[in-house]
Amino acid sequence: MAKPTPTDPWDDFVGWCRQQGLQAVPANPWTLAAYIRSCERSMRPTAIQKQIRAISERLFEKTRKRPDRHPTVKRILERIKESTVRKPKKTPPE
Repeated sequence: MAKPTPTDPWDDFVGWCRQQGLQAVPANPWTLAAYIRSCERSMRPTAIQKQIRAISERLFEKTRKRPDRHPTVKRILERIKESTVRKPKKTPPE
């Protein structure tokens, strides 16, 4: 069985914005924060961070703004990272 081809982070973000009726460019920090929350169930924190980094680079090229540096976005990324650290590992039954 073939692995699904990963989508471009920018294309994924723009498509998500369209589905939500939000503007991708210029992106409001709240839009980026909501996108991060939508990725939580399907992506690991490290993958989300890479995704946001790629999206932020594109946004910076287009607008010269960095919504990923907004306190709200930074706080959500930190909480996602912390939540995975706090989860206890499952131990196999004896």
